[in-house]
Parts: sequence; structure tokens; C-alpha cells
Amino acid sequence: MFRRLQLKMTVYYTLILIGILVATNLSVYLLMVNYNNYQIASEIKFMLESIESSEWLYETDTDADDLPEADEASIRPMFLSSGDETSNDKDDDEDDDDEKEDDDGKYDDDLDVPKQTDSEPEIETSTAIDETQTSGEDESGPESIEQLILPKTEDLLIPKILDSFSFYAIYDNQDHLVRRKSDNEDVFNQLVDKSMLIKEGDTPSVAEVRSERELYYLIAKMPIIIQNQRLGHYVVFKDVTLVFETLRNLVKILIYSFIAGVIVSVGIGYLIAGRSLKPIIRAYESKQVFLANASHELKTPLSIIMLSTETLEGEVDESKTFERGIITGIKEETMKMNELVRNLLFLARSDNHTIASAKEELDLSVLLSGESDKFKRFATAKAIAVEEIITPGIRYHGDKRLLAQAFGILIDNAIKYTKEHGQVVIKIENVQSVKHVSARVTISDSGIGIPTDELANIFDRFYRLDSSRSKETGGHGLGLSIAKEIIEDHGGSIRVNSIENIGTTFMVDL
Repeated sequence: MFRRLQLKMTVYYTLILIGILVATNLSVYLLMVNYNNYQIASEIKFMLESIESSEWLYETDTDADDLPEADEASIRPMFLSSGDETSNDKDDDEDDDDEKEDDDGKYDDDLDVPKQTDSEPEIETSTAIDETQTSGEDESGPESIEQLILPKTEDLLIPKILDSFSFYAIYDNQDHLVRRKSDNEDVFNQLVDKSMLIKEGDTPSVAEVRSERELYYLIAKMPIIIQNQRLGHYVVFKDVTLVFETLRNLVKILIYSFIAGVIVSVGIGYLIAGRSLKPIIRAYESKQVFLANASHELKTPLSIIMLSTETLEGEVDESKTFERGIITGIKEETMKMNELVRNLLFLARSDNHTIASAKEELDLSVLLSGESDKFKRFATAKAIAVEEIITPGIRYHGDKRLLAQAFGILIDNAIKYTKEHGQVVIKIENVQSVKHVSARVTISDSGIGIPTDELANIFDRFYRLDSSRSKETGGHGLGLSIAKEIIEDHGGSIRVNSIENIGTTFMVDL
């Protein structure tokens, strides 16, 4: 009994501890997720700051002083001017040529060939200037207009910040890949496919790719703008796998710790339940010892009272009705007391597992029929019809005395709670189940019945439906609990169906 109670208490304590564990782990998990989101947000912020700080240049944007003199001539011009400004620049060039001619003489010292005079170039340049001026006046008028000469995307100087990213790809205006950085072609191709789903200028997003393991990258797609002109776009990929791996590993730790916590919670719950039950068990054991001793000590005086009462009953003349009535009352109350003491002693021994059981092969049909005959005179006194449906020859291995006691309790209750002119049916039969054949004893009555909400409690010790029934029928609420103890000790089961004011049926399977 206490073992079952301890198991129930263990379940309750364990559920409480698991609830605390779940709440704690869930809080830690949400905290980790928030921290993971914070790290991703920080990576996105750093990524955007790096991209915004980068500057796309081409050769004319580079300081000429920083380049070697041999490369100055190859610097691509950024602007092309038209109109009078072009003519003035060419006149300045002619003046420079005149100065060089005066200083160096007519012949080139190194090559020992005549130098070319400026007369012919002047005519050609003048013609070129006139054509340029004429062209400028025809197309744009007298005003000077600057025309931007844009470089090709592949000629751009890549910002150094791009080298800090794991991968990048640069595209021209026709979405042709012109430059890239890649250490793993498979991963790069998957990232490029993912980047197709992202719009230029959107907030960087996380993409998952698969290689030898799961990888996570932040993807950002940005346009290439120079002098308010779009030359294409570029995509950068930042590896954030470590952030997600950290979260995944922490989740695994939480799962393992939860499993370990459940196991520990079961152990702690069992220990707490055991300690909580110790004082209860001590008190219950003390009560059981007292009941056993008291019951045993009461048997002797009760036996003496019964013997004395029977002696007096034989000595008193039948004409003395008053005296005989007193003796009969003493005898009946002594019998009730004796039954109570016997039941208490049985339960005490049952709890201590000290009931002497002598199991043997027996005929249940004969045993049940014999118990039915014992109570027929009580049924006749109330005009109750007792019907027996006995299948002969049903064999069973059990304790004859204890089984007779259990059947007697059920038959006695059926007759007690059946009103006059009612009916009690006692039946025994073999029932075929999936695994084996069992004997089923059914005892039905047409009595007052049991309320549905009380059916679960009728096998509890000292449980009575109401005080009025106790006064009418006697008893102390121990019979059904004893019957259940005996039947379950034999490996059987007992069930009950009842409808108020119609009747009750008890079914015993052995």
C-alpha cells in the first residue's frame, strides 16, 4: 500500500521538478536565441558599415603623384572637355613646343636627326581646333559642356574591404559576372543561387548552404554607383556559421541536461516521497500493531461472552420473554463485535503480509453453492428469491477458507440491501479470454443500488454510503475491502455495476 503511495508521490514531485526544469531550460533557450539574434544584428551592422565605408574608384580617381612617371601617360581621363577650352589647351601646348625648340636646337642630340618643325603641326592643330569648334558650335552652342566617360565594370579598382569577406561577386549592368572571390566552388555556386532571391539594397539576410557540414552566410547585394551612374552591382558573403553552431551546441547541451535533469528529478522525487512518508508509515505501523494486539486480546473475552450467553440462553425458561430478549440482544451484539474483531485482525495481517494461506485444488461450483445455502434462511426471512445458476465442475487452485469468506461477504451484502420480495441471482461460469479460461462469479440483486459517483469508493476501508444504511443493515464498511484483498491476493479482479433503485451486480474473475 505505501509502496504504491510512494510511487504516486514520486510522480507528483517529479512532475513539479520537471516543470521547474522545463521553465529554466526554456528561459535559457530564449536567452540564447535572443543573444544569437543580437550577434546576427551586430554582424549585419558591421557588414553595412563596411560596405558604406567602401568607395569604388577607377584609375583617374587615383593620385597621379602616387603612381610611377611611366604610368602617368596611361591614366584614363575622367572628363572630356569641349569648346574654347580645348583650343586654349592646344595653344599652350604649342608655346611649350616653341620653348623646347629654342633650348634644344634644331637637331635631336640623341637620335642625330632633324627635329620636326612646328609649322606643319600648327596647321594641323589649327585645323583640328577649327573642326572641334565648329562641331561644338553646331552641336552644343558656344557654351562648354562636360561629358562623363564611364569605365567598364571590370576596370574598377576593388575596395580593400571586400577582401575581408569570405566570398564576393561583381556584376556589370547586364548581370554578367566580371570578378569574384571564391575558396570553394560548390559553396560559392550555392550562395550565388541564394543571392538571386535578394534585391539590391535590402537588409543582409542569412542563407544556409550545405557542403561537408551546414554553413550559414550573411548575403548583401549592393549597387555600384560612380558619379551618380550605376555601373553594375556586387554581392558579398560573410561567414556566420560560428554563431549558429554555438547556438546548436548550446541547444544540445540543454537537451542532454534536460534528460539528465529528468533522471535526477525522478531520484529526488522518490527520496522526498520516501522521507515524507516515513512518519506516516511509523504511525500506521503503530496503529496496525495496536489493532492486531487489541483484536487478539479481544477474541478471548468475546469468546467467553458468547459461551456465557449461550449457557444463559439454555438456562432461562422460554416463558421469560424479557430475560430471553436481553440474552438474545447480548448474543447478537457479541456476534457483531466478534465479526468486527475478526475483520480488523484480518486487515492487520493482510497489511503485514502475515495471512496464512493454504491454497489447494478445489471445486468453485461446490464452494459457491455451499455459501449460498448458508444465507438462504436470511433471504427467506425477507421473502427474497435466491436463484442459483451454477455451472458444475469449475476447478480452481486457491484458499478455500478465504474464497468462501469473500463470496459470503458479497452474498450477505446482496441480501442485506435487497428489499422484501426482491431477487438475488448467484451465477458461476467459465469465460474464455484471449490468453486463458477464467472462472467468473456474478452476484446480482434488485436492491437499492449505489450512486454512480460513489462506486469508486465502495472498496475503501470503513467507507459507508450514509449513516442510515449503517443503522438499517449493520456492518462497519470493511466487508468489500476484505473481499477485494482476498480476490486480488488470488490474482483475480472484482468489478461492480449499479443503478440506483434498480440493483447492483458484482463480477469476480479468477
